[in-house]
Amino acid sequence: MIDRNEFDPTLYLERDVDRALWNKLNHWVQDNNKTHWVTLDSGPGRGNTSILQRIHSLATSASNFKLGVRVLLIKSGESNYDRQPSEVNPLAYELFTNYSQGRLSPWRRLKLRLHHADSSQLAKVGLVLIVGLLLSSIFVGFHQYITTINARFIDVHLWFTPFWVEYLPLHWTDFFFWFISGSIAGLPFSMAALYMARNRFLPHKGSVTPVEEDFEYLRSRRGLIYSLHEICRDRRSVLFLVDDAHCLPKVEKQFLHELFNPPSKEHDIQRFREDHNVMIVSVDTRQDTWQDLLPSNLQKASETLKVPEFTLIELRDIAKAQLPSSNGTGRLKDDEVESLIEEAQRHANVKLLFASRYQHRVEH
Repeated sequence: MIDRNEFDPTLYLERDVDRALWNKLNHWVQDNNKTHWVTLDSGPGRGNTSILQRIHSLATSASNFKLGVRVLLIKSGESNYDRQPSEVNPLAYELFTNYSQGRLSPWRRLKLRLHHADSSQLAKVGLVLIVGLLLSSIFVGFHQYITTINARFIDVHLWFTPFWVEYLPLHWTDFFFWFISGSIAGLPFSMAALYMARNRFLPHKGSVTPVEEDFEYLRSRRGLIYSLHEICRDRRSVLFLVDDAHCLPKVEKQFLHELFNPPSKEHDIQRFREDHNVMIVSVDTRQDTWQDLLPSNLQKASETLKVPEFTLIELRDIAKAQLPSSNGTGRLKDDEVESLIEEAQRHANVKLLFASRYQHRVEH
């Protein structure tokens, strides 16, 4: 089955709504606004999940977000492909995952990423380690050679070429000992380099699955606010990206409302709001959006962006970038691609472009 959680920014087709939303988020961060709520008024098949995935990708890597904003992507209803336990609500699950990973040591988090990595990601990790160890081994050989000829490291023009042409062919049997010596220092450096580049080589974090005793706590308001306090302890702001917001359970809808407009009696939420800025971006694919329940005095802090249907030109661009070409076995023919484009436009649903690809993955 295809993993619909995967997001490749190089294949994403940016639209006006994407630019408008990203500009509003940057304005919220730069002006240090306390609270804001943006509703994406949309319909099924308009790339709603990808819009939020792209924002999540941008916000977790942008310098003005990275250090001060906790970004939470909540997938509920049709957008939830995580196979999370049915007893755990979507918002609670995201809070729990961030909270659990925050309690893990850096190397334990790296181990989780390795556990959930695919073969190509593991190959990249292996390449980094091998290259690091080989460079360390060669460095040991360099050191041994310049010591023999009484040269200095800075005199590269005197020893670099003779090392490769004369010394290494005669002493290649020493490479095993260079490798052992170099590994002592090279392995820690390679592991450190791998950890620093973990987001490039291992972009998908392994998740910590809630156990039985977590279920009841995660369903409570107290559990939600405590987990939120913990994961935002070192952040001044929190950004909620809520997909299929109308599918959230009542307790979590109420929780987001209270974060946006804290009741006077809820002191724990008021304390959180005093120390943190809150931005909520929700996708609502139904006319009876629950954001309309906000009081009139907060209407200025909320706004709606319309997510349009994909145009024919946009559908063609998406098909060109993401559908297989007509060359090769098992690929779609040009007339098949054109038929999918017409079907997607007729039903105003971009998902129909990829229906055959999903079916192909399931069958194989």
